[in-house]
Amino acid sequence: MNSNHVNCGTLKSLHPVLKEWIRLNLLYCKTESWEDCAWWSNERASIGVLAAAVWTLGGVALEEYTTPKVKKKKKRTGRCDLYINTGKDRFACEAKQIFPRLSKGSADNTSDVEEQFDLACNDAKDLSKKLDRRLGICFVTPRFPQSQKPFDDCLEIYLSNILKLKFDAIAWCFPDKACRMEWKPNRRIYPGVILLIREI
Repeated sequence: MNSNHVNCGTLKSLHPVLKEWIRLNLLYCKTESWEDCAWWSNERASIGVLAAAVWTLGGVALEEYTTPKVKKKKKRTGRCDLYINTGKDRFACEAKQIFPRLSKGSADNTSDVEEQFDLACNDAKDLSKKLDRRLGICFVTPRFPQSQKPFDDCLEIYLSNILKLKFDAIAWCFPDKACRMEWKPNRRIYPGVILLIREI
């Protein structure tokens, strides 16, 4: 299994952003002496790391901003999770985060990820069509019980099933050090994060 992976398919302008997203996730872990990882947090923190990747590459990003939305032909004002301008493309994004609990018998099941990813994409559909290109984003942070170690085979099966989902871009970050770290409050291991993107 590659500890880092990026495949941008048709969203070529996001390739450097996703590479930088991996670098910043690793930088955060190193800065915190591997006692904390950004993906241990919530959706808001995950969006922040992605936005930071855009800014550090010279683009611009805006999080949680007010914007028009349209649902069933009814106009309203709502919030968009993230705006990205890479200089080549502009994207309005809606995101979800999920923390699937994995074990030897559950690595084949990605239905919960599909459900959250579809919800993000449906939220992106509500964004006004005038708001540039629209993306649904899902951050997937698998978790394992301490007793599951070693879980490399299980994680590899899970990633191979994630790759079967419908997406336009994917990236992941599973550094070796994080695979050995335990989050103390619930004694589980969160070895890394997967980022799925689909254009609406």
